[in-house]
Amino acid sequence: MILEAIARLVRGSSLFNTLNTRTVEIFMQMSPGNPGSDKRGIKDLDWQVSAAGTVIQTGKTTDNGRIPMRIRGGNSTLQLLFSGAVVAEYTVGIRDTALDPITDQRGQLRRLRMQGYQIGHTGTDNIGVDATNPPPALTIEGDRSILEFQSDQDIKAIGTFDAATNNALTTAAGA
Repeated sequence: MILEAIARLVRGSSLFNTLNTRTVEIFMQMSPGNPGSDKRGIKDLDWQVSAAGTVIQTGKTTDNGRIPMRIRGGNSTLQLLFSGAVVAEYTVGIRDTALDPITDQRGQLRRLRMQGYQIGHTGTDNIGVDATNPPPALTIEGDRSILEFQSDQDIKAIGTFDAATNNALTTAAGA
């Protein structure tokens, strides 16, 4: 059982308390693709979340692989467990800055990454998006992810970012 202390103010106080905890949904799935499929989620996967070295949350994934992960401060760590042992670990943070424009390769790649497509591990954040200007050529993973996205969206799979792909990416990412 995990207990969290929450300070409360008396009714009518003009002061405010702020809890710096946000929740993001993480989906553990067998492969990226069209959302809504109930057969891709990894069900009953044990997990725990820690922040500043303290476990703040534990649970099992739902039918669709969902983990409602709490982020404390700058980032939290998600650990996937098998028989109580950690088998995978991810540091998850929230990026509050605006996305690069959809016409910029960094903006296109970030939107692909947001949709769960593997674009490699290059760049300063090791997420496949390089901050250099201009960005380097796409990796094999990046090239493949464009084709997979186009196929999943029923767009003609040409392997480049055309207007139809950029529009679908903007819609899918909500930005």
